Amino acid sequence: MRIAVEVPYYALGARGSTQYGENLVRALGAASPQDRFYAFNYFYGDHARRRDDLAARLAADNVELALPRWPQSWVDRLERAGYPFVERRFLRPRGIDVFHNAGAHPIKTPNVITVHGVPWYDPPGRLRFEQAILPRLAQASAVIAVSRCIRDYLLRFYPIAESRCALIHYGVDHQVFRPISDAKSLDQARRRHGLPERFLLCVGPFQLRDNIEALLYVLRRRRDHRLLRGLKLALLGGSLEEHGHALKRRVAQLGLEDMVVWVGYVPHDQLAAVYNLAQLYVHPSFYEELGAQLLEASACGRPILAARGGGIEEAVGDGALYFDATRLDELEAALLRALESVPLRDELGGRALEWSRRFDWGLCARRHLELYRAAAARAG
Repeated sequence: MRIAVEVPYYALGARGSTQYGENLVRALGAASPQDRFYAFNYFYGDHARRRDDLAARLAADNVELALPRWPQSWVDRLERAGYPFVERRFLRPRGIDVFHNAGAHPIKTPNVITVHGVPWYDPPGRLRFEQAILPRLAQASAVIAVSRCIRDYLLRFYPIAESRCALIHYGVDHQVFRPISDAKSLDQARRRHGLPERFLLCVGPFQLRDNIEALLYVLRRRRDHRLLRGLKLALLGGSLEEHGHALKRRVAQLGLEDMVVWVGYVPHDQLAAVYNLAQLYVHPSFYEELGAQLLEASACGRPILAARGGGIEEAVGDGALYFDATRLDELEAALLRALESVPLRDELGGRALEWSRRFDWGLCARRHLELYRAAAARAG
């Protein structure tokens, strides 16, 4: 088969769908050597650098980069007007059997669409989803939800047949994200990224729903507590995104500049060391579809504090202390309890590591291949 996978290209440090696309293509190439896979995307500005960037990460004998230099706004306008540009200029000339895409293209080629989230909490975003994506979902050969909460939401509120809506979690790269005991390499990572001796870790990109302010308020209120003296909060992310600048202002307003460390972008292959150095990974998000950061922290054996809701409990299982995202007192109590007890942190980290083993890119790729083959077979 010839299978094209649309791989979004976002800012440095982006998680979720970008990492999903890249890791999936790599895993597919390894899982099915007899098939040919095309990593598809299109962009215009800075094309050569972006192309080379993706090529360095996705090279494989049966993986081909398909990254034409098309202006995205131009393609969008044509497809909104009804002209199937991607179908005619990319899929048909290459004889693509199945197109795994993000749901934005009008196509007749057998196709699979992954839903990473439904922005029910964002009225403009939900309207765009219902106008632009929902009609494609209704026509797709198969729909993949990356968490149970997304699948339940789709089946409850949208006209999608249960038989065509599969639940396939993200994987996590256990060769990269793992417990590290080498003190020398950890110390090098600490110096390289300017990390303090004791710190809590939050990994972006940062959005309003991430609720980092709740953690900031707790740190300000209890900054003189004996367990918090000398403790820092490390915020890691290559892009501040839509809410990051407001977050910086809030840190200043609360007088927490001395407690917050802005780590910035950390290359993918160096992230595991940062997770390993953190005393706790804290995830106070109001809502998370699954959370690639949670899977990575778990695979590194980190103890986790996490808000209940969405797909967070799917991602972490019993490897976290949970709290209500709207209750500062619950977050404070969980934080102090975890900082007080080394045995508790060790127990949480061990349970998180064990839970993370069910998230595997090889298994994820095999499940995808089953859907691709079924879609191609139904098309004859």
